[in-house]
Amino acid sequence: MPEQPTSGTLDHVSDTEPEIEPEFAGSPRPPTKVPGVWRQLPVAIKLLLVGLLLVASAGIYTASKLTSQSEAQFDNGVVVQLIPNDGDKVLQQAQVGIRLADGYTGSLTANGVPVPDDQVDRVQALNEVLFQPGDGKIIDAWPAGKNCIVATYWKFETGPSQSSTHTWCFSVV
Repeated sequence: MPEQPTSGTLDHVSDTEPEIEPEFAGSPRPPTKVPGVWRQLPVAIKLLLVGLLLVASAGIYTASKLTSQSEAQFDNGVVVQLIPNDGDKVLQQAQVGIRLADGYTGSLTANGVPVPDDQVDRVQALNEVLFQPGDGKIIDAWPAGKNCIVATYWKFETGPSQSSTHTWCFSVV
């Protein structure tokens, strides 16, 4: 009668254990070696890849150091941001304005027409002076083509009698 395997044993167990390389002896994980692709590449390809990596790194570094025009500071840092940027293309109902440094406020003139104070939106936390066209406002929609804004700004302490201006234009599509 053939022998029945007893509990915990297998009838096809091998007496030999897999050979483990010395560098992996005692490791809780089984040895795995994935062949390195880098070693198999020709030197010319390696140089090309390193060169591309350096060019990409330089590009990222340069891009991070350059600020976009919208965040560039004008007039000795008093004008922090133009909304929209000078030369941008916008829609007819686009909001326009200026972000100023702390301690400054201002007013806007749109296409030569002063924007009344009650039509100006001021975001005190950001020092923004904004105007959005709409029904009942001096401009109900931006006309197609070139539109220009003049921002007059001054320190809170000195008032509008000691003001400066910044002009920029945008196009409506």
